[in-house]
Amino acid sequence: MARRISWTNDGASPGSPSSLDVLLRWLTMPGNFERYQRLDGRAQNMFEIRTILVKEGLQPRSPAAVQVKIWTLVKQFRDAEEWLKNNGLHDFTANAAAKRQVLRLCPHYPQLGPAMQRVLSPPDMCQTLNDKSDDDSDTESESAYGTVCQEEPSSEDEGQFRDSAATQLLKDAAWRALTHARYQRSKRPAEDAPVEEEPSCCKAEVREAERVALRNEEQEERRKLFQYELQVKHDEAVCVRALKRQKMLRAGIAREEVDRLLPQ
Repeated sequence: MARRISWTNDGASPGSPSSLDVLLRWLTMPGNFERYQRLDGRAQNMFEIRTILVKEGLQPRSPAAVQVKIWTLVKQFRDAEEWLKNNGLHDFTANAAAKRQVLRLCPHYPQLGPAMQRVLSPPDMCQTLNDKSDDDSDTESESAYGTVCQEEPSSEDEGQFRDSAATQLLKDAAWRALTHARYQRSKRPAEDAPVEEEPSCCKAEVREAERVALRNEEQEERRKLFQYELQVKHDEAVCVRALKRQKMLRAGIAREEVDRLLPQ
């Protein structure tokens, strides 16, 4: 089995851009992501990205690998946007907790935001929200917990990268964090109630949930890659067969004989 090549550590030389750097640069160039969304130009876009990778001295990726990676980035961005929307936030830097959660869901959110918001998000999501105060941190914690517990599976093409075990771990960790924060907050005056950091007892479970989600993401990428490559091979075989039929017909071979040798 061929060794999988990392998207983040495959630079041609130390300090040179990785495949992910090149892909992010292409996606964030004005007009590129909007052009990518048009299905009729997907093949040309994939060829363009592969050409840039080669120019940067990187190993060319298959169209399926590039496609799946873009799907992954889009899925991460949509998850972050959905979390912001469910919590009544438009600015992911509104407070430290929001920024931390958004970057966990979508590590490249600051880079992808300007390009993807215009194309994927409704108009009101692109507006700037005034900074919210951090006084009601308990309400924010409950809202964040509700988002984790009530999140519905997405039907988008990029698929789901989290299974029920990972979701349950996140629910349990979020609930324990909320309970601990309420207990600590009740022990001191309300005016001296800063936002609680996540309890250390939950960090290991959250990290394990993230590892499970990452494994599921990798498995889903491999599955989509396999399906896409099967489709590409099928399409190539159809094209080759059609060209051979044309050549035989032009050479004067009877159509009945062509149909016998290369049935449509």
